[in-house]
Amino acid sequence: MKLLSAGLTFVNVMTVCGLLGGIAAHGLSGKVAAFAAIVGLIAAILAFLGTSSAITQKAVPANAGPDALSEGTPSRDRGPRDRNQPIVVAPASQRYRSIWLWLMVALFAIFAIRSFCNVLFVDGNELKIQNPNNLGDLSLHITYIKNFATGVALWPENPIYVYSTLRYPVGVDLFNSLLLCLGVGVVRGLVWAGLLASAALCYSLYRWGGTFTIAGFLFNGGLVGFQIFKNWDWNDYQGVQYIGWKSLALSMLVTQRGLLYALPVGLLLLYHWRAKFFPRAPEEGAGEPAPAPLPFWVELTLYATMPLFHLHTFMALSLVLAFLFLFLDSGPRKRLALLVILALVPASFFVWLITDHFHAGSVLQWNPGWVQNNGDFARPLAAFSQQPPNPADPPVSGFFGTLKHFFQFWTINFGIFPLLVIALVTLLVLRTWKRRAEPAPVQIRLVLFLGAVALALAALASSYAYFSLGYSLFVVLALIPPVAFAVIIPFAAAVAQRDWRQKIPITAATAFVIPAVALFLFSCLVKTAPWEWDNIKLIIWSYLIVLPFVWSEVVSRWRFPIRAVVCILLFFSGFVTLFGGLAAGKGGFGLADRNELDAIGVALKPISPEARFAAYPTYNHPLLLQGRKLVMGYPGHVWTQGFNYGDDFNKLQTMMNGAPNWRETAKNFKARYLFWGREEMKNYAQSTRPWEKELKPIATGPWGSIYDLEPSQQAPPAAAAPAAASPTPIAIPVPSTPGQ
Repeated sequence: MKLLSAGLTFVNVMTVCGLLGGIAAHGLSGKVAAFAAIVGLIAAILAFLGTSSAITQKAVPANAGPDALSEGTPSRDRGPRDRNQPIVVAPASQRYRSIWLWLMVALFAIFAIRSFCNVLFVDGNELKIQNPNNLGDLSLHITYIKNFATGVALWPENPIYVYSTLRYPVGVDLFNSLLLCLGVGVVRGLVWAGLLASAALCYSLYRWGGTFTIAGFLFNGGLVGFQIFKNWDWNDYQGVQYIGWKSLALSMLVTQRGLLYALPVGLLLLYHWRAKFFPRAPEEGAGEPAPAPLPFWVELTLYATMPLFHLHTFMALSLVLAFLFLFLDSGPRKRLALLVILALVPASFFVWLITDHFHAGSVLQWNPGWVQNNGDFARPLAAFSQQPPNPADPPVSGFFGTLKHFFQFWTINFGIFPLLVIALVTLLVLRTWKRRAEPAPVQIRLVLFLGAVALALAALASSYAYFSLGYSLFVVLALIPPVAFAVIIPFAAAVAQRDWRQKIPITAATAFVIPAVALFLFSCLVKTAPWEWDNIKLIIWSYLIVLPFVWSEVVSRWRFPIRAVVCILLFFSGFVTLFGGLAAGKGGFGLADRNELDAIGVALKPISPEARFAAYPTYNHPLLLQGRKLVMGYPGHVWTQGFNYGDDFNKLQTMMNGAPNWRETAKNFKARYLFWGREEMKNYAQSTRPWEKELKPIATGPWGSIYDLEPSQQAPPAAAAPAAASPTPIAIPVPSTPGQ
């Protein structure tokens, strides 16, 4: 725990100090990076010394499974039957002796080494990647890394769209840029960041939820992977366009670089809050409960700076804090309030940065069902067929058709997991009601809880009636809330008839499962990004929060044969998907031509990093891979950042095709240079190329030409690049073999 806290603090403090130093110095440099690294190292040492790793001996039932010895798995509330079972005191050292734990660690290591040692590698004259899902994402991250490292003024202009500052939580990319300024090449920085983040994630998963949670992350899946028995072909069955619940390891951790930091930090904070506000009651002979692991300043800095790294994780953690605030007593509430108040200013500052100074429009939109009604995701049965679905098939209609489609989507995507969550919620409600008269460290009034449920149901019904059914706002507000309260009030009066001040106990399971369910419902009802599927960034947190309690409160209480069958049904499809995906693409997928990239890098050296280029918008354009700014980058990336780029895309097309007003259009785009290379020749084959007649290129070679659109400020002729050039930093150091 000490090393985890220190490592994450180092990344956090170094990145934030690098950002602030870069803002003060108008760009990153070796000195700024060295200063940030020194401050980060000092903070890491202080975090290491201040983090508590004291683990008391844990009293467990004699017949408990191996995860009962895991310090990360929540202890089960023992009922009357449990109290009569023999108790053994297990030494803390035994929590790492489970063979299932080391099996999961080994499988996690196989995934990490295969995925991140080959995340970007050299094969002859090509730069390649291992994961085909990562072609566009990694290109964008390389653009940000190189853009920061070129020394652009911070906060920078958006390198993939004119008229905007950068709109992206780029904390991890900024960290890699600082490493690049310190001489750690892009390839090596990507590899080591991925490997170390994987180790931190594996450990934090274990501390939060034990071996079951590690397996749940690696092998999440539903039913589609079971078709391996039909053809005995290992494949990424969840990676097809018909399945929404894809492999979290392959489709999220490898491609969404912000999660390399956000997942271990988020899990560490969840673990800290559980240990802090719901400490285990000491058993006979077990000593005092362990203190909360993190010092307050580490907790504050990790939470307050999260928007810079991953905004959706910040939203999920904030929702958990809001529910904890409602559940806890006055003392813990004050500590939570202090945390939120102190985090408000820095968190708002980072949100201000990554949202184009709050100019990015809100994308929140009512969208019930997540992706169950969107495009190919709405046809999950097609994942089991060799034939594509007929686009002329009529849409789902009628009550029974809608119900059938609902069960098909959620069952094929998630398998039996929703049933286990429903069972978990039901059991928690029954146990809470059964133990309402027993003393507990955390309690809330029953009437307040029922009132909150009534408000939530009224809000949900009103939103559905207004947005989905089209009822007027007057009808919605005048009818639904009174009906909801009319239904809930008699029930509340019946359960609280003896004592309206009656309280119910809140266990750790209840305190975390409720916000997890609320987060999942929100993710399935409200779209938080232009692409509906991106709500998986919230769903993953709902899934990870509830996993430990699915095991401790439900699955672990069953006998071994039943537990084994449940785990097979939960994880087999994801297991096939994970290793099928790792086996795919053995030769890699081409990203860029090294000679072309290196020669263009030399040609760009005398050109200011603040200059913007007109070029063809594609994800792996050599200018973007060198960190330079285009009028427009890959349209898919531009769209996901909330831009309506249609008109500008058309104007760029006409300009590059040589329209009469091409100079005026370039000026409106603030384009100082025009790049004409391989992609431009292929995609603008009909262009009249008027710039070739009116302007002289400032650099040319087999890769193409660069034209200065403001010849009065043209760079000297000596800036022209030769046909062969020395490598640029993206290829230094270049590994001699793939994966090094």
